[in-house]
Amino acid sequence: SYPCTGVLPNSSISLNEKGTRILFIEGLSETCVQHPTDRVSVTDIVEDARIVCLNAASGRQIWKQPLNWPEAKNILYSQIVDDFVVLASSESKEQGAFYHLGVFSLATGKRLWTKQHAHITDGLGHGEQVHHPLALRQQSGGICVIAEPYMYDLATGERVVPEGASPDWVLKRPGHS
Repeated sequence: SYPCTGVLPNSSISLNEKGTRILFIEGLSETCVQHPTDRVSVTDIVEDARIVCLNAASGRQIWKQPLNWPEAKNILYSQIVDDFVVLASSESKEQGAFYHLGVFSLATGKRLWTKQHAHITDGLGHGEQVHHPLALRQQSGGICVIAEPYMYDLATGERVVPEGASPDWVLKRPGHS
């Protein structure tokens, strides 16, 4: 089984649909490991972190990769979608929430693409910093990731817009995430 030496944020733990792989972010910094409570900041976690993928049945390590993500400030999410790992985070800037998305190979942990974008609404209203991306399988068989207010092709990272929509389309909806 995996000899964990760091801190695992709950929101970073994912299990693939087949139940064969477990993935998580492990914070290794001294600040993180020696923290007196379980309320460790994302900044402290990503100061020295790695992504770890395990065999779900045996706990054996499949791979681990360093995670260099200084922009991650507010939240860390992971999800496994088919052969991809999706990581999401955000940071608060003067104008509002700014989102970060990274997609990695489930087989190797290699970073495939990243995207960053600001929210289209100014301000830091309730919940703006904690949007969780959503993966949707399209009728074509492809998968798109919705990271508000944009959609991206999971395999390529290219922006996706609904059929017939203008190229500058963005998701606009009221309410909470």
